[in-house]
Amino acid sequence: MSSGGRGEGAAGNKQEQPEAAQRSGATAGTAAGAAAEDVRAEAGQAARLPSLDELYQRYERFNRLYFENLLPRADDVTIEWSRRMTSAAGRCYTKRRIIRLSTHYHEKFPEEVDQTLLHEMIHLLVPNHGPLFHLWLRRIRERGGVVQRYSRERATPAKYRWEYTCRRCGAVRRTQRRLAHGGKYHRCRQCRVGVTEKRLEP
Repeated sequence: MSSGGRGEGAAGNKQEQPEAAQRSGATAGTAAGAAAEDVRAEAGQAARLPSLDELYQRYERFNRLYFENLLPRADDVTIEWSRRMTSAAGRCYTKRRIIRLSTHYHEKFPEEVDQTLLHEMIHLLVPNHGPLFHLWLRRIRERGGVVQRYSRERATPAKYRWEYTCRRCGAVRRTQRRLAHGGKYHRCRQCRVGVTEKRLEP
């Protein structure tokens, strides 16, 4: 499930920073205290997220309440938290029966864990977002469930590395990945003229 539809870097270790700062004197001690607060805040965020055992329990309950046990048993499905998911809130690999939830996204929006899980559970039956998917959305809502087609935003902010400017109208398009052949064959959507390429600062 992504910001355009619901469908992955390890967290930094800040615990060493306060210890090093304390050894460097009073000024560093202040920095250490601030860093320690950051660690506690980060730990608090992680604590709000359900454990894997809790996710499996929710899966079983949702399967019973909203899907009439049509989905595979919890023992036959893999549910994972992922820090590698930086765009989508969740993703389901239908054939492999794997559901992954973005840690980044749900640390920001912990109240949406159930919504994302339900969304990805539908994908165990329907691999796309076509009419059948929307039928399941309606069924779940009619039974009191809360599930959305779209998430609020990307799991992490997009990092644009390339910029392409239309030679005629000046329209700008920024991308995360470089266009094929440096955009040599790309055309502006408005006036169908070629573009110039610029690499942005990393």
